Amino acid sequence: MALPLALTLGEPAGIGPDITFAAWRRRAELGLTPFYILADPVFLRGCAERIAPDVPVAVVEPSAAVAAFAQALPVVDIGVTITAKPGHPDDSSAPAAIAAIRRAVHDVHSGRARAVVTNPVAKAILYRSGFAEPGHTEYLAKLAAEMMGITAQPVMMLWSPELAVVPVTIHLPLREVMTRLTTELISSTGEIVALKKLKLEREADGFPITSLREIQTLMVSKHPNVVNLREVVVGDALNQCVFQQELPLTFQRPFFFFLDRCDIITRHPKWQWKWSFLSLDTRIIL
Repeated sequence: MALPLALTLGEPAGIGPDITFAAWRRRAELGLTPFYILADPVFLRGCAERIAPDVPVAVVEPSAAVAAFAQALPVVDIGVTITAKPGHPDDSSAPAAIAAIRRAVHDVHSGRARAVVTNPVAKAILYRSGFAEPGHTEYLAKLAAEMMGITAQPVMMLWSPELAVVPVTIHLPLREVMTRLTTELISSTGEIVALKKLKLEREADGFPITSLREIQTLMVSKHPNVVNLREVVVGDALNQCVFQQELPLTFQRPFFFFLDRCDIITRHPKWQWKWSFLSLDTRIIL
């Protein structure tokens, strides 16, 4: 059964509800994956009555979100009463935003959702509540460490249809970047792996020889302008073959990453990766 996406509310007094209503309205036009929003149902219904009276809201559990998505916007209760008004955050804002993020990560980790999607938060409001992380990226890394026992360097990808790039530093004023750059940081960021899904959707006669040749070529190739192949991960079906690749630390020429369609890979309780992502294609321009 297909799993829904878990969408966080973001700052309750902000634009999160507006974005969510607009996305649900265009679900068919855009071919959106079913999603549910994590929020206070009473608050969200009030927002819908004011700005989106044509959007029905259904209170569900994650397991019922896919079935409900065609007829209503599914909302999963985060257990926090929200009293903030549009443009006027209050003491309920930060607890609600944090609870939504935490619950979304928990739902992905427990196999109830396929990935986390976040609405914008107001960092100043979070900081005043004692929030210790610089932003979403670091907080997601902290939750991953708490729930999955995985400690990893968090990175942020800036993505567009033409270009995707991972900055070495995140959440820093530009004037501080040069003082924070170190050889170790540049090296560790460069070693963050990329994943490429081998496209085998229409193969009816087994694993193609062309794909075996591609794997062999990548495994024996060692060149500063070629992405190194670390490992090939295979699932239960032919279309579940993924290359785990790393970036060489020194490229002799400029390089770019281009992705066909990007989704998020989530942890599976049985084995390392859950096949819940769309086609991810990485290319190097030499």
